[in-house]
Amino acid sequence: MKSLKNIKFDLKTTRLFHSDRGGEFASGELSEYLNKFDITQSMSRAGCPYDNAVSENMFKLLKVEGIDRYYQFDSNLMLDVNEWVKWYNNVRIHIKINYTTPVLYGKQYELKTA
Repeated sequence: MKSLKNIKFDLKTTRLFHSDRGGEFASGELSEYLNKFDITQSMSRAGCPYDNAVSENMFKLLKVEGIDRYYQFDSNLMLDVNEWVKWYNNVRIHIKINYTTPVLYGKQYELKTA
């Protein structure tokens, strides 16, 4: 919950929150918080770890491509992670979405469904 409350952008632009079935994600407190912003909560199917393969891969890449040094939790870590996430979403192309960036793919999807 603390992580969600620290997000700096307007959560009203977020439509979906996907996670595994861990207790912290199944809590009523999280559901209430997501409902405030009209965010749909999505969870992986019971016993199906493949549902989270894309997000697990992203975290692996963050560790390998983005964070290659040891940090104690401080503002430098937060700045570096934020910069990497911006790069990952806006610059890095992804094979699974036709060699485009997540941001561009999202815009193309919006145009198709509008």
